[in-house]
Amino acid sequence: MTTRRGAGWVVAALAVAWASTPAAQTAGKATALPTTVTSMLDARFPGWSIAPASEDSMAAWRSGSRHMPNVERGDYDGNGVPDYALAVAYPRRGAGPVGEPLVDVVVFLQRGRTYRFMPISSDVGDRIEIRANAKGDRIQEYGEDDSFVLARDAFTVSPGDAGPCYTFVHRRGRFESYWTCD
Repeated sequence: MTTRRGAGWVVAALAVAWASTPAAQTAGKATALPTTVTSMLDARFPGWSIAPASEDSMAAWRSGSRHMPNVERGDYDGNGVPDYALAVAYPRRGAGPVGEPLVDVVVFLQRGRTYRFMPISSDVGDRIEIRANAKGDRIQEYGEDDSFVLARDAFTVSPGDAGPCYTFVHRRGRFESYWTCD
């Protein structure tokens, strides 16, 4: 398996890409994943990598965008410290079909020197996008007349260029999803 090599590649690529990025960042600006997070990913998802995004997002990142697709940083639980939402791809195990990797959306909420792992969505498809929503953004539920303003950072998950999008907001100790685009 390439667990450590895969994790090392992602961390090295992130570190090089954002070496000059300040430590304090706003929502939506990704940074190198903390060692604690990569260790937790190694334990839960042997052979993991960041899931590929749409070709447009990947091309923008390869041409110098400081934002790595499918890695978002924000204060999702409102405790004043950065958390991470990401799409992680990993090899299928057991009796399931071999081939395409599984892709899960997961969150790591910072708690002191460690993180709380929270699964969001499992086996979401091979090309998805995670985008940041900053505290203060107005969110409109698809097909609804009502909207609301985010009290803290949130993130939206969509299947690449088309399909339904869901915005995940941390409330009362869990993430609630809202259908926000089609």
